[in-house]
Amino acid sequence: MWGCTFLIVQHAVRVLPPLAFNGIRFIGAALLLALIIAVFYRQEWKQMSWRMAGHAALLGGLLFLGYTFQTVGLLYTSTSNAGFITGLSVVIVPFLSFWLLKHRISRFTWISAFLAAAGLY
Repeated sequence: MWGCTFLIVQHAVRVLPPLAFNGIRFIGAALLLALIIAVFYRQEWKQMSWRMAGHAALLGGLLFLGYTFQTVGLLYTSTSNAGFITGLSVVIVPFLSFWLLKHRISRFTWISAFLAAAGLY
């Protein structure tokens, strides 16, 4: 089911420019999230600090860049290539953790990463 979304987005960006499509998509998500927060998480929202808001803005900006590159990329590559590249971003997490945080990679992680990459292929 996850892979089907790439096909839907690829067809959508043929009709709308990628940034307009993402804008509509995420404005809708933001409105829904604002409603959920207003109803269920009002007390937690009051505990928000400026530092936390800054971190959220940084992470939101990085997420925006990721979705923008992915959506624009769908104009220039196949659906299967986009899904494969996106799926590999999950597979490389343990290796980035090793490289950046010096976390040891167990043999189960190696096996799992290999099987996940093979499954994506």
